[in-house]
Formats: sequence, structure tokens, C-alpha cells
Amino acid sequence: MSEALISLAIEQLTRTDFELWCQEVLTQDKGYAFEPTGGIHDGGQDGFIRTIAGETDHYVQISKEAGTSAKIRKTIRRLRESRNVKKLTYLTSQTEAERDLIEAKIKHDLSVDITIHDQRWLLIQAKINERAKDSLFSYSRELLDSYKSAQAVDRKFDLSSRLSIVSYLEAHVKSLPGTESFQVICLDTLIYNALVGTNPETETFMTPDEIEQHIREEHPNVLSKAECSLADRLAFLSSKQNDPRIRRHPNERYALPYSLRNSFHEDNLRLQAVADRFVGSINKRLNELSLPDSEEIRSAVITWKP
Repeated sequence: MSEALISLAIEQLTRTDFELWCQEVLTQDKGYAFEPTGGIHDGGQDGFIRTIAGETDHYVQISKEAGTSAKIRKTIRRLRESRNVKKLTYLTSQTEAERDLIEAKIKHDLSVDITIHDQRWLLIQAKINERAKDSLFSYSRELLDSYKSAQAVDRKFDLSSRLSIVSYLEAHVKSLPGTESFQVICLDTLIYNALVGTNPETETFMTPDEIEQHIREEHPNVLSKAECSLADRLAFLSSKQNDPRIRRHPNERYALPYSLRNSFHEDNLRLQAVADRFVGSINKRLNELSLPDSEEIRSAVITWKP
């Protein structure tokens, strides 16, 4: 399950469900228990605020509201009107890029130890802890059901291949001078695509004839329209001046180097996350609009082919 879908599930939780789920995550990850009495549950925009059982000066605040630094400072000031506060653990559905800076600044100003767990931390908990993930999607059952429906659809195209092609194009264009033609870029991209699965460590290579056969089977017109030959492009891509993008091994066998294979893998994960987020956002809008033909539109989005 992609990170994008987990993030979407966190974002779609109601304030109450988010507070309940975060309590479960803290209990599972840190063994926290919350004081059943004597705590504070504001019920307003400040969200859930309670002490840790056995630690009367350690508070936990859970909130979906933006403005993390301001909310923490407000909470500490309010608590100090009647309580002793030495530590505050703050959970938020927001992503806090300046988390460390906020923690350090508030500790310096107010002498309170601050720990901020933002959406990224919660996402990691859901990825490494099956109980946390199952619990999250129990609150977002509709989203999970839609995801399972999407997975069950018989797609009319190979999504992984489409994403791979985009990755190869992006990776290659970055290294090309501006004079390269589009046909040459396409040919180079198909060479990369043909070499997927090659690995020098397992003695898995392809010869020029095998690469040419693969390209002709998938895209027969590219070779005829390119301004140079396949042999020329293999020589260029494997040359030292090109750092080289593919490796030429003895007996004229070719393979993708590890760095490029890893780059394509990471790019494909990134593009898959974009695709998941797109489908998830459309699904969310359809749920909000409650259109009579929502299921037909949802199916069209899932099976859409560019």
C-alpha cells in the first residue's frame, strides 16, 4: 500500500477519529496510558489534551489544526495556569518541515521539553505496524474499499510499463544536450526499457539483436524514424563521455548499471504515488458530490489510459 494512500487516509479522518487513532498509535508504540480522570479534553480546536498515566507533568496533545508552534505555546500557557508542565508530546496531521526548530525554540523560550510527531511519523507507524494501519483504515473503511475495488479492476494497460517509460524519459533527458531530437530520445528510452531486468551480478545481459527484437515487437516505427542507428545509440550510451548510462560487457552484451536501475525504481515509486494520490483525490470528490453516476466515473478514472 502506497504512502500516498496512507497519507490520504490520515488527512480524511475526522478530528475525533484522528484523536482516537493517535491514542492507539501512542499506546502501541510507546506504551502510553492516559489518565481517565483529571485530564483535560477541551473538545474545541485545541483537540485532545491529557496527561500520561503516572506522569503528572507530561501532557499529550493531538490536533488536526494548522499552526503547530502557536498551538503548543497556547496550550502550555493555559496549562500553567493550574498545572506543572515539564514535557509535551504533540501529534499533528500536518507535515512540519521545521519540527526540530520548533521543538528547540519552544524549549528555549518556555523550558518545556517538546516532542512533535507529524504526519510523516504517523505514516511510518502505519507502514511498520500492521495494527496501526488496520486501525487507521477501520476509520477510513470507504477509502479502503475503494482502493480494493481499484485493485480488482482488470486494467486495459500495463501501469508499471507506462510509469517506467516516463521514468526513463525523465532520467535520459536530464543528461542530453539540447540538440538531441525527439526521435533519438524515444529510441534511447526504449533501449532502457528493453534492458529492464538485466543485471551483471546475475550474468543477465542482452545482445544488440535481442534489444532490437524487443524494440521492434513493442514499437516497430521508432527504429525506422530515428535519425541514427541502434548501434550508434548503444555506442553513445555506453561511452565514457556519457558517464555511461548503460554498460557494455565482453562479447558485446549490455546491461543497466546499478545506479540507473536504482534511479528508475525510485522514480517509479514516486510516479506510482502520484497516480495513487490522483485516484484517491478523485474518489474523495466523488464521495463528496454523491453523483448518480459516481461508480461509472470512478471506474473510468481507474482504467483511464493516456
